[in-house]
Amino acid sequence: MAFSVWAILGLTFSGPFNSFVVWLMMPYLTDVWKLNFNDAAAIVNVWRGLMSMLPICMLYIADTVTGKFWMILLSGLACSTGFGLLAMSTPPVFTKEIGRCAAYEPDCISGEKRILFFASLFLIAFGISGLRPSLSSFLKDQKKEEEEEEEKISCGQCLGLCFMLPTMIIVPVGALISMSYIKPWSIKFGIPAIFTTAATLVYVSGSCHYSREPPKGSPFTTVFRVICAATSKMFIGTGRLYERVKRSDDDPTLFLAHTNDLRFLDKAATFVPNQHPEKQKRNRWRLCRVTEVEETKLVIRSIGICSFFIICGLVSAIGHTYFISQANHLKRKKFPLLLLPYFCDVSKSDYRNLFFSIKSSSKYHPPIGIGISMILAIICCIVAAKVETKRLHVVARYGLFDKPEAEIPLSITHLIPQFMLLGALDGVFEQSVASFFKKQVPDTMTPYMAWLSEGIRGVGIISSVLSVFVVGKISQSDGKPSWFQDTLNRSRLDRYYMTLAVLVSVNLVFYGLVAFRFKWRDSLEFENPESSRYQETVDEIKYEDPDDLISNLGG
Repeated sequence: MAFSVWAILGLTFSGPFNSFVVWLMMPYLTDVWKLNFNDAAAIVNVWRGLMSMLPICMLYIADTVTGKFWMILLSGLACSTGFGLLAMSTPPVFTKEIGRCAAYEPDCISGEKRILFFASLFLIAFGISGLRPSLSSFLKDQKKEEEEEEEKISCGQCLGLCFMLPTMIIVPVGALISMSYIKPWSIKFGIPAIFTTAATLVYVSGSCHYSREPPKGSPFTTVFRVICAATSKMFIGTGRLYERVKRSDDDPTLFLAHTNDLRFLDKAATFVPNQHPEKQKRNRWRLCRVTEVEETKLVIRSIGICSFFIICGLVSAIGHTYFISQANHLKRKKFPLLLLPYFCDVSKSDYRNLFFSIKSSSKYHPPIGIGISMILAIICCIVAAKVETKRLHVVARYGLFDKPEAEIPLSITHLIPQFMLLGALDGVFEQSVASFFKKQVPDTMTPYMAWLSEGIRGVGIISSVLSVFVVGKISQSDGKPSWFQDTLNRSRLDRYYMTLAVLVSVNLVFYGLVAFRFKWRDSLEFENPESSRYQETVDEIKYEDPDDLISNLGG
């Protein structure tokens, strides 16, 4: 394998450290900062929500401005800097310089370190959001280049690769397990900073070996152009529509047949009366092809389905916050805390591969998978509610309501099922969404729609902050205590989990109704304009008589 591929894989294998920091952020905020667990959950969920919402923006910037290479480099530097600032924001670092104590207590955290902490969260979110959509596609480009041209590797490079392989596999796994037993938070955050920096330096060292392509523009710009063009002609009736001529059967240009849905967008392909057609077609922000309009319609229709993913984000939000907080104070013995996230990741991978292995050409396979993920979310919430009820019974039996830091004599293994269910629903969901967009939108749009769905789920993760506030207010009506108290032991998360199960059930019903009426496609096929309803369309390469080349779809 080429050295350039291994250099990129260095950043890929640093991914477990990113996940490690996210999972441990909730215990850090509650144990060191002594934050109310609801306030800590709000910080973590906003942070995670941003990491889900930003990737589509970073992908667009990479495709239009920076290119994949520079986006990965900037993101790697942001991650390295963010982890470094996170380690420096812990109390023991720079204690003499700022005149503060070194204990892991709120009084030892100065205002400057709080600023460093929140700055580090933003940089880490920025870095992870830039790496996620760009790394895989850039890696595929290098593998494709390697297949086309055999690369000669020197003896030194061979030795480097032999050393790099076990290092990239063994070190992250060993570090994540050992991190559970390391007590100083400065070291916990410092080790990911070191490894991420090392991975970034390895990536930079291979820069002369990479096959780079300049940014070619984003296909998502088509959506912006169509909306802009349609809006600019909102007071013009839909008339003759613009499309280019398919010159031959070998023409790779995508052609989509005109549909009557979302007719407002047809104005983007409508010629303005009393203006020369040649002049209009040169301004792509004022006149778009029918195919471009249809692509935009497909995207907008898909967003309607994606709106049901917000509730899935609410369920995903409880894993990195309430689930891990429950595990933090259960009886662990020698059971590492991070093994629970490990079970979650393994379950996610296994169920994703299982769903992918079910070969089905049916257009209903992806929507059924999305429905299954919602059913798994319901089961996950119910199981989590039952386990939390049992945990609260143990708390009551031993009188631990006012001892939030005390270890609860209940084995942490009781939480394994809910973590595995959480991973299973994420795995089936992600694979189903990816399969859904492969059939419903053009290939060029598929990566953007996948990240758009992730962004919508990120909205759900951030919305969990609002849901907790609303549910808390409703629960304390009629003078009853709120389900969300200052400590985990005095709260009633079991009832909140059951509320989420009901919300997901209602969401599943409405999703089924909308999916039943949704126009599912088996695949996107090339359409020949000569056999479609908009025959004789404008050729954007050579202008001829407009009366013979403009379609006759009068509105």
